[in-house]
Amino acid sequence: MKKNVIAIAVMCALVAAFGLGFYMLREEDAPPELLPGPAPVTHLFEYTRPPLSVSLEGPGQEPYTLLRLEYDPARNIVTDSTIPELEGLTFDTSRINAVISASRNLVYLELVSRETTNIAQFGLAEPRGRVALDFEELGVRTVFIGDVAPGNIGVYIQLEGDGAVYLTPIHGLDNFLLSPLDFLDMNVTPLMSLPLDFALMALSGQVRESVGEILIGHAGEGEYRLEMPFSHELSPVYAPGILHSVSGIVAMGVALVHPAAEDLEILGLYPAWSTLTVESWGHGDFTLHASQPDEGGMVFLYREGVPVVYTVLAHEMPWLDVQFYDIMMPFAISPDWDNLASVHLDLDGREYQLDIHGIFSEAPTLPVVLSPILSAIVSIPIEHHPELSASPGENIAPVMVASFLYADGSSDKISLFPSEIPLRHYIRLNDDAIFLTPSSSLESVREQLTSS
Repeated sequence: MKKNVIAIAVMCALVAAFGLGFYMLREEDAPPELLPGPAPVTHLFEYTRPPLSVSLEGPGQEPYTLLRLEYDPARNIVTDSTIPELEGLTFDTSRINAVISASRNLVYLELVSRETTNIAQFGLAEPRGRVALDFEELGVRTVFIGDVAPGNIGVYIQLEGDGAVYLTPIHGLDNFLLSPLDFLDMNVTPLMSLPLDFALMALSGQVRESVGEILIGHAGEGEYRLEMPFSHELSPVYAPGILHSVSGIVAMGVALVHPAAEDLEILGLYPAWSTLTVESWGHGDFTLHASQPDEGGMVFLYREGVPVVYTVLAHEMPWLDVQFYDIMMPFAISPDWDNLASVHLDLDGREYQLDIHGIFSEAPTLPVVLSPILSAIVSIPIEHHPELSASPGENIAPVMVASFLYADGSSDKISLFPSEIPLRHYIRLNDDAIFLTPSSSLESVREQLTSS
């Protein structure tokens, strides 16, 4: 009997524990209480049409006006506008239009005080901003913008002639506290479609003082070639990024409008640290002057004919300090294979005419199989060392000259000279530019000639 009582007690305890566990599990699985939704808003005023103008006055800046020029009643939006105080400049009219269109109503979250004599506690004794909205229906409504409420829950405002203080959403007032410069068009250069369609790109400035000017010219649809300081193929790896970087430059901000000559000089724009000129068929010509980047990588940028000094991050303009040797093909020669007629080689005082027959495919657009000697010649690399200004003396004869003759009568030539620099030879391209090349390049040509 005693054993039965014990067994019953154990079973009851198990049932109680199971019930408690099930209850706790149900409690954990229960959905959380819904959080309260955003605070409801009430219209302080709401008019049918956007205002004719929005006059703004912020801390430390002169008043200015967003003026409605054209209005689409069907869509109830402003389609054209301007800022009279900045006449002659180009605006981001879509932004101005949006601000004017949105100004036809103003909402608030809470009526803080119906009547108060201590408006200083809300930052309204000396308001941060003053907005005058000129409506066709009721004339001008003026809004004073005070402090941000604790916890960033909103901003205190007051209507002129109304003693009440309202709490309004922060995001609804952001545009009323902007500088007039914030409404300027930040597009510095046009966005060009691909392939690029400019005829000429010129780079100069103090950063290129040693070479003077770099010219890149059009060489066919979507193709370009280095023209100055000498003629050479562009690198297919690095040059496209430089070319494309002149298209669609967008500024971060505006530093100055209507700059005088002395302003440009103070900002490092005259003479400029870097200058870019583009001659374009479809987008017009333009010239940019840039200052040397500051410690934060910021640059002042000025476009000729546009009375604005912009601020732009240097890393968004890789053309800024590029040198010709950064964008040129790293090999001494890139022959015009389609037009090649013959190759002459003068090596160690002996002359050779290289056999080029059979090195082209049936459609002669690219070489399929180069002879080992020709392959060694066109693979000769070039090195540029800005700190070295030496060159072979006038009386130093070349140890190798390779001449590429074309069917149209033109030619390319590379010449190698002894050098006082260990393991290097001088190499001259078409009697113009002089670089260095590893001496092993010359040895490779000699080896291929010996084994052929």
